[in-house]
Amino acid sequence: MKKIFICCLLALGMLACGDPDNGGDDTQKPNVEDPSTKPEEKPEPKPEPEPAPAPDITKDVPACSIAEFTNWQTNFASGDIIGDFSGLCFNKDKSGLVGVSNYNGRLYNINFDGTRDEKEFVRTGKDMEGVTLDPETGIYYLSEEGGNFIWTVTEEVTEEGSKWNYKRFVHIDTTGTESNGGLEGITYHDGYLYVANQSPAELIIYSLEHQGVALSYMADFITECFSDLWFDTTNNTLWAVDAWSSNKEIVNFTIWGELIARFKSPVPWIEGICIDFENNKAWFACDSTGQLYSADIVRNN
Repeated sequence: MKKIFICCLLALGMLACGDPDNGGDDTQKPNVEDPSTKPEEKPEPKPEPEPAPAPDITKDVPACSIAEFTNWQTNFASGDIIGDFSGLCFNKDKSGLVGVSNYNGRLYNINFDGTRDEKEFVRTGKDMEGVTLDPETGIYYLSEEGGNFIWTVTEEVTEEGSKWNYKRFVHIDTTGTESNGGLEGITYHDGYLYVANQSPAELIIYSLEHQGVALSYMADFITECFSDLWFDTTNNTLWAVDAWSSNKEIVNFTIWGELIARFKSPVPWIEGICIDFENNKAWFACDSTGQLYSADIVRNN
């Protein structure tokens, strides 16, 4: 009986101590995963952005809207010339012109009578070669040759007057060199920026809505250097100046790259063009003389 009693005590002791292989604890431990063995979660791939659509403009080649540029005149007084005069566009209410100099990226207000503000209203400090305006938003877009950037210039009205802000908008990849053959001319129409790379001559069409290049091609009809662009709303074509060429040319072509017409310019080294179809007047910025030139337009019927 004594032996039986001792055996029972031993059995109870073993139950109290638990499984020796389990460290004396019968409590079931939670199944904790080793983080080193857990498969790494991959982030969801970002959807590819949709390509920017090309402008809704027919590929038919229209007749040239201009028959002749005539009655060329200088407009600046000798003391008003702009050094490194490079680009032109209208201001927002079309009461005058805005000109850009690539000397420190200066923007000037210019009146149609040839007078201008004595001081520039923007100085970006960059190699700005072209300027254009979105008339609906009032945003100016500038093309920077030295870095192949498009910049925006916006007006902020304060109690002290207008304050102009400028910032980088987008970098444009081109086949040219950035230092002295990059972005040169720029013009706006209906949500698109048309941008000219100087050398080699390349046309880039950029969609503001889709923030991407819709079309680009080598402009074989430019014999020397793309200098500036203007959009012709009368037939949805483009005008460019190629005035570094031996023939000092003004060129009209479709946005798809089909040549329409060539005109010789009596003025060398034109780097800016702005066309006033309502008043049959064309305006040109000359880099070498710093002069604003004008010409009368004879229209095709």
